[in-house]
Amino acid sequence: MYYRDLPADLARPVVGEFRLPWSGRVAELKGRKVVAVSLGTTDKREAERRRDQVHVEVEILVDKAIREVRMFGQTTSRMRLVSRLTADQHRRIADWVYAMTLRAQDLEMVEDPAEFYDDTRVIAWLGRVQAEEASKGTEADALARLMERRGWDDDDPTDRSRPSALEEVLEDVGVRIVDPEQLRLAGLTVLRARRRAWAALRKREEGEPVETPPSDIQPVLFDEEEKSDQSPASDVDGPRLRETFTEFLVARGMKKNTADDYRNQMERFVDLFGNLPLQAVSRRMVLDFALALQKFPSRFPDAWRGKRVHEIIDLAEKRPDLPRLAPQTINDRSVGALRSFFSWCIKRQILEQNPAANVVLDVPKSSEKPRRPYRLEHLRLIFQQGVFTKGERPKRGAGEAMYWLPLIALYTGARLEEIGQLHVSDIRHEEGVWVFDINDDDGKTLKTRSSRRMIPIHSDLIARGIVNERDRLVAKGETRMFPLLRRSRRLQKYTAMFSKWWGLWLREIGIDDEHLVFHSFRHTAKDKFRATKIPVDIQDALLGHAGKTVGSDYGDGFDVYTLADYMARIDWSAVFRPDSTPAT
Repeated sequence: MYYRDLPADLARPVVGEFRLPWSGRVAELKGRKVVAVSLGTTDKREAERRRDQVHVEVEILVDKAIREVRMFGQTTSRMRLVSRLTADQHRRIADWVYAMTLRAQDLEMVEDPAEFYDDTRVIAWLGRVQAEEASKGTEADALARLMERRGWDDDDPTDRSRPSALEEVLEDVGVRIVDPEQLRLAGLTVLRARRRAWAALRKREEGEPVETPPSDIQPVLFDEEEKSDQSPASDVDGPRLRETFTEFLVARGMKKNTADDYRNQMERFVDLFGNLPLQAVSRRMVLDFALALQKFPSRFPDAWRGKRVHEIIDLAEKRPDLPRLAPQTINDRSVGALRSFFSWCIKRQILEQNPAANVVLDVPKSSEKPRRPYRLEHLRLIFQQGVFTKGERPKRGAGEAMYWLPLIALYTGARLEEIGQLHVSDIRHEEGVWVFDINDDDGKTLKTRSSRRMIPIHSDLIARGIVNERDRLVAKGETRMFPLLRRSRRLQKYTAMFSKWWGLWLREIGIDDEHLVFHSFRHTAKDKFRATKIPVDIQDALLGHAGKTVGSDYGDGFDVYTLADYMARIDWSAVFRPDSTPAT
């Protein structure tokens, strides 16, 4: 393997590609701090020969980058996501675009063009062309051209894989603007600077002397703004995000799933802004983080995994079919994780203020998708299917799980994962009453501490054979009630795939409402408990709401006899057809 460390100020400009002579494959440098190229051999002598070949090509690109930096100014090595630019930053961009365009013409006038690489001369030529393009037509038309995304294939009108001319300029100054309106304002700044530069070039052609601005005009937007919301953290000391966040997770003692989700949110933030000292994190950064995630897909191809956040956002631009993260999800999970972390830092006297406090995205009513309970007609349609009346077992329904999970959820209101992870030992006699023992023993997980509870088993479920099913599995040596449910490696949930499949199955049988999901059974059970006039504290004990638990090992609460008495009042006979038969 060939490795080459690059200085931080050069990492981003060092880009390009070259062909590996031994394979014909193209190696690409993407502006990262470390250049790594596979040599494709284990033979030491051959590896040394290939390493020398690669080194020559890399040094050519490094040398070119040094020349470009000297000619066009120092570029920033880290891309910053911001929602807006200050007036001073707009002025700096305008001055730099104007100066760069005039410098480009100076480069074309150099007596010895061999002094510069061809790529650099192309940049000079492009500066002039872009200035001329900006001067054509109305300002609105020119702005639209500046902001238009294009494709590499002119014959494919749907291809939008290349950044717009405006995005290329903003990349040169190291900034990405996430607010569309503010992006247009930046576009006007660039456009007007180019029009001003074109007017200056025309004056030169007419013989009027126009000086090129001094070379110390640089595209640095954050050098003197250490105290602003968008400032870098180079002069701020103290504990940093990643290390302190690890301490936070340990101190909180979170379940693995929750900890993984929290860590994922923090890694996204660090990916965008760096592993900053805690004192350097500002409210503006948290807001920019939330705004950026609105463009982030909630699901994306496996091939994208491992890419950086801004790379995934760019790829998603070409995939409007992919769903984006909902504002409510960003508020609750992404910003919520940061808010919780910073709150802990305040308690530990690491911070004095919470930079994520009161950072909330607007949630349009049209985007709200509350889960609704099933109506009686929905329940009848579900439980009149062959799964419940003829012993049918769909291939993707995980065997008996397809039969029992909906029934148990209907009568108990238990969460899907609580049911799917049940062990055979969790269906047992407690003081003469059959119960579901909802616990987090033996690797099982619960949403909250109060979720730990015992739920009396309704007589209808016993009549349908839930205890017999348990005995059958015990005789086979099974540990889990639903052994065909496999734990998702990524989500660490047994029911992750079942939940998705349930939504597809509902649509197959004619229930095409995105607000109706498996969790709707929990809302249905809540409504049933209220309609049956079960006291609120009993409802909380059955549903596992905060502070209401059952049994001596589960804290103070209601005895199973009391709960069983109320459970017996639940009547779902209106749902089932007379020929609805127990599972076999």
